[in-house]
Amino acid sequence: MISAWTDHLQPEEKQQFADGLKTSPYIKRLRELMQKDLDGLSRKERSSKVYENPNWANRQAHANGYMSCLQEYLTLLDLEKQNEYVVRPERNAPTRPK
Repeated sequence: MISAWTDHLQPEEKQQFADGLKTSPYIKRLRELMQKDLDGLSRKERSSKVYENPNWANRQAHANGYMSCLQEYLTLLDLEKQNEYVVRPERNAPTRPK
């Protein structure tokens, strides 16, 4: 599990929190919904119809940002990952662990 999930907890609370997350059906369902969004957006953005919009560049920039956000949070919600990715709340930016 990525340590960003438990950084705010005392050492004795971390395991209980982690166990609760790993057994939560809500986390699994949220991942499924986000993946569905990401897949749908990816298909939609590969269509040539996107270029029919005169503001397609702005639309593409927005879609790229949204896809990037979805991918970052999907990584965070993958409870099998081990600190390959850390979210720093103070900057809201992903960073690599040291």
